[in-house]
Amino acid sequence: MALPDLVLATVPLIQWSLICTLLFTAGIAWSFNVFLLPIIKLNPTTTAIPQLLHITTIGARTLDPANIIVALVLVLVSVLQAVYSDFSITTSWRVTALAAFILFQVAWWERLTVFPLERQAKATQERLEGAKGAESREGTWMKERDRAQFSKLLSRWGLMHMGRGTPPLIAVGMLIVWRG
Repeated sequence: MALPDLVLATVPLIQWSLICTLLFTAGIAWSFNVFLLPIIKLNPTTTAIPQLLHITTIGARTLDPANIIVALVLVLVSVLQAVYSDFSITTSWRVTALAAFILFQVAWWERLTVFPLERQAKATQERLEGAKGAESREGTWMKERDRAQFSKLLSRWGLMHMGRGTPPLIAVGMLIVWRG
């Protein structure tokens, strides 16, 4: 078996690995909205803000690198399929390239919509800590106005974060169709 044939024989395995990875990362992203945001919204103290910021730190450490790696692997698979001479495989390189393109859109979406809201939450935390001193770290009650503003920020963050969790699901749908 020639090396290109051996490499292309692994494409189905790579594809299913990508589908599982994308479903996992999309599940993490959507679980933020479904499970974590409602719990954070119930917290009336100033510790709600560090909770959100901690979750976003975890997401930045796991979701962003996974998304980039999957998109780059999809580009590699697209190139392999485009070079391969079998018509049934070459026709599908466009699907994997489009799935990679969709995943690359997450980066600018987050920078334009999600990250500014996280910076706003950080500024709110600093403002509240500055106003209350060291005791704000212990979870003092937020004023009604601050809590309403933070709840509104959480709602906007959740809405914008759906744009982070949806492209992997679209890519999964495309890859499953590609799989046939």
